[in-house]
Amino acid sequence: MKDFLASAENMSSQQEANWQLYEAAKCGNLMGIARALAHGADVEWKNDQDGGKTPLHACAVCPRGEGEWMAIECAELLIQNGAEMKVMDQSSHNVLDCAVLGSADRDMIEYLLSKFE
Repeated sequence: MKDFLASAENMSSQQEANWQLYEAAKCGNLMGIARALAHGADVEWKNDQDGGKTPLHACAVCPRGEGEWMAIECAELLIQNGAEMKVMDQSSHNVLDCAVLGSADRDMIEYLLSKFE
């Protein structure tokens, strides 16, 4: 019984870390991404509530807001931790497609183009 409960707790914390990673990526929160990764978040996790997008998909369309914009640094951190550019969402869009179709910041599109193989 203890093993089952420990396993369920791990799954719950993994899911929470995945959500935290996704939300941090969507907002361009570099420290939030680092924290979620440190808690075991999966960079290739797909958010079924947002069209099967990965954190990198979400980061790619992060808008510039007030203050310092860190979306490119966030994307780089995700890529350095294994995020793949060619992963498709439920609409068969890879990260670059998502950025272009989502009217991402020009600097982000240029960055992603430099990473796309």
